[in-house]
Amino acid sequence: MSANLSPEAQEKANSVNTDDRKVPGIQQELNQQKALARAIARIRQSLDLGVIFTTTAKEVRQLLKCDRVAVFCLDPQRNWEGEFVSEDVGENWPSALGGKRKAGLSPENCCPNYR
Repeated sequence: MSANLSPEAQEKANSVNTDDRKVPGIQQELNQQKALARAIARIRQSLDLGVIFTTTAKEVRQLLKCDRVAVFCLDPQRNWEGEFVSEDVGENWPSALGGKRKAGLSPENCCPNYR
């Protein structure tokens, strides 16, 4: 059928096909933007860090479609010992809250490119 199309018509048909392939990516980007806007709106409603961390973990997990998102607090005064302070976990996954980690988790050790 494309052999019967003029070059201009073929170019337009190809353009439509390309646009159709872009729609799912655009929809995903739109969903991500909406999730981010919801998270920001909820964060602005509270000055309580616990609420902010919980809201952020929930929204980010939904956005990334993953089994867990956690907020981990490192304490430089305690040789970078830290603990999970908030998380959102999928069904059938154990919670990491209250879990402490010993020294050695400094940004420099965890993330060599951290600056």
